[in-house]
Amino acid sequence: LDRIVVLDNGKIIEQGSHDELLKLKDGQYKKLWNRQSGAFIEESKSAVK
Repeated sequence: LDRIVVLDNGKIIEQGSHDELLKLKDGQYKKLWNRQSGAFIEESKSAVK
């Protein structure tokens, strides 16, 4: 089972699977994922049009 550990200044602030971390309302992992995947998602939407 893959686990992701999110660190902030050397301290664990979140841990779990990708899906578990995306379910956290104000999670740092979710914020980073949304920021990173946003461009990819927008490109995919444009390609479909």
